[in-house]
Amino acid sequence: DSRRDPGALGPAAMIELRRLDYIPPELEALDFAIKLSPEKWGAWNDRGEWIIAWGIVPQSLLSDRAYLWSLGNVGVLCSHKRDLLRISRRVVGDFLTRYPVLFGTSRRTTCFLDHLGAVWGETDSAGFTQFEIRRR
Repeated sequence: DSRRDPGALGPAAMIELRRLDYIPPELEALDFAIKLSPEKWGAWNDRGEWIIAWGIVPQSLLSDRAYLWSLGNVGVLCSHKRDLLRISRRVVGDFLTRYPVLFGTSRRTTCFLDHLGAVWGETDSAGFTQFEIRRR
């Protein structure tokens, strides 16, 4: 089961935001990251299709930095861009209240992360680019 945050999206949204208290089958590839994440969220559309999941893994117990991971269902993401960006700003903003610096690597969601304020660093040989999002 998952706990729902009914006020997270507002009445007009077609996307449901859920706290991930379990690992849905479509997210099994992220099993390790999900288990390490003290907080993780997922979004599903009104047809029950998984859209995206996000979570954070603190760098250490004493750090003010956390690794931000996300995995999106590319086939569904494009049809929900506007609502998804609004939701993502809220989720990432909430993460930034606890960790003023979020960092990670990305290959596919660069434009999405741009809208969340990501500053880009170097790209490695596998095509992953480092990013950082800071609390404003």
